[in-house]
Amino acid sequence: MITASAGGSPEWLSTHPDPQNRIRALEARAPSMRPLYEAAHAAGRKPKCGP
Repeated sequence: MITASAGGSPEWLSTHPDPQNRIRALEARAPSMRPLYEAAHAAGRKPKCGP
């Protein structure tokens, strides 16, 4: 994503966030997701990510 967007338009003109901003936002939010994951796991819920 980073390579493909090099030299592109400003983020506010884009339909997608800047890859570096997206990475920073995900890294900042990830720790708050852990309790949700653990609660779901304790309740026996499992992701349905496969075929």
